[in-house]
Amino acid sequence: MKVFVVAAVAHLYFKVRWLSTSLRKVAEDLFLAEVTRLGVSCCRPQASDKADTSDDFYSFSMHDSDSEVADSGCKVEALQFLNDPSHELEQ
Repeated sequence: MKVFVVAAVAHLYFKVRWLSTSLRKVAEDLFLAEVTRLGVSCCRPQASDKADTSDDFYSFSMHDSDSEVADSGCKVEALQFLNDPSHELEQ
């Protein structure tokens, strides 16, 4: 059931306007959790994606903070989507 709620919220026409006020927060939280989960799985470097060791001098081992930045970026973009009053696609 959660998958259908997230799919409806992700649709530009529906978003959360079809929900009662009491259920909007729950749907938004489900949507944000899914966006964050997908963002983490997409942005996390894989073991095979490691750069050449000669680049390690410039790395400073900030991979954890990079994933936190990606998480917050995903959340910000999702919140902008939900708060955008537009319900139409422009071509």
